[in-house]
Formats: sequence, C-alpha cells, structure tokens
Amino acid sequence: MIEKFDFAVHGERLERWLKKRGVSLPDKRLLSNLGFVSNGIAIGFLFCTQAGQAYIDHVAADPDSNSHLRDQALDELFNALEVEAKKMGYVMAMALAALPAMKRRFMSRGYYPHGDYTLFYKVLGGK
Repeated sequence: MIEKFDFAVHGERLERWLKKRGVSLPDKRLLSNLGFVSNGIAIGFLFCTQAGQAYIDHVAADPDSNSHLRDQALDELFNALEVEAKKMGYVMAMALAALPAMKRRFMSRGYYPHGDYTLFYKVLGGK
C-alpha cells in the first residue's frame, strides 16, 4: 500500500530509521513535498526539477522489519516514485546513494552509476 508522506504523521518514523543507519534527518524544509510511504516500511521522496530529470532522495526503510517485506516495500516505493515522475513528464530519474545496499538496489532497477559520487540515473522514456 502506497500513501503520501506527511511529516506530522511519518516524520518521527523516518528520523528513527535514518538514525539506526547512522544518517541524520535533514531539515524538513529540505524534504520534497512529494514523498511516499510504502506498507509502513519504506519512505522516499521525489525532487522535481525544471529540466527533464527528477531526483529520488532520502529513501529509508525500517531496519527492524522482515527483510523480505522490506524488499517488497522498497520495490513498491521505487515503482510509485518512478510512475509519478513519468506522469509529471520527466524522462530520467537520478539519485545519490551512499549505502552499498542502496547502490545495489538502484543498479538492480536499471540505474547506472556515474561519477565520483556514484550518481545513479535511469532513463524513463519519452523524448
């Protein structure tokens, strides 16, 4: 189940998950207004640009959840973010990833590593 992210409802959960991974919650003003929660286990955001690409960022999942359910929730989350980007007319999704598991997940979804900071991108179609 995919629902829209609401900081008042989901912010504390996101902060807790990030903290367990050794990552700080960014200032809420830096989070996109376009975020999703998947099955209460995974959260991610789509950052829109005025160009043909959108950015996926601040993805987190409950580290204490069942690994199989977490994988499913992350797959559903990425599907929702990519579908939303396509609906908005974006032709590419990009992301930065630091955690090895997240890098592997992006690559398994067809994203390509690029540059010193391992920037991932995926062509979504269109012109």
